[in-house]
Amino acid sequence: MKILVCGVALILCAGAARADSLGSLDIDGAAVRIGEADVGVLGLRGAWGPKWGPVYVQGEYAAFIAGWNAEPGTMVHDVSGRGLVQRAGVTVRWRVTSLEFDDHSGDIAFWLEAGAGRLMPGFAASTNDLIGGFGMQIHAHHRDGKPGKGFWFGARFIATPVHASSVRPITCDGPCDTASGPSSYGVGLMMLMGMSWGS
Repeated sequence: MKILVCGVALILCAGAARADSLGSLDIDGAAVRIGEADVGVLGLRGAWGPKWGPVYVQGEYAAFIAGWNAEPGTMVHDVSGRGLVQRAGVTVRWRVTSLEFDDHSGDIAFWLEAGAGRLMPGFAASTNDLIGGFGMQIHAHHRDGKPGKGFWFGARFIATPVHASSVRPITCDGPCDTASGPSSYGVGLMMLMGMSWGS
């Protein structure tokens, strides 16, 4: 966790020091797997970081209001409920291509991203995650040299390890010859929509 915090801090400092940088504030909604709970979240995410050509490196922090459900006997504190989920992470975004407006007032860019972070729910143990995503951004340029502003939206796939408790039974799902334990990871989908500023 200390390494992640230091990495996010360094990226934020680098973004503040460079003229070419990008920040964003967005609304996120997701269905993810945290520990042994199925979780729905809705909240705000802020990100900032430097730009090198078509590559953006950003440190990010998000806070979500979450609702969850888990099977009885698992390692989640409460079987169901609502609470706060926080996430800190580092993301690398690659601007694959862009379409410039005829009057050069802005462009539409398409990007891919990948990153890692840590989910910190109030109802279960904190866990690491990996993300991969894609999206598009409409960005307006300022001819007076001021940072431009834009609107963007995208989707992320988020993978988290599942820490199965010893009391959870090994099951045979459907017709099969050999019973198997629960999956060792969970994959969720996150939708993002927000505003950005910078170059």
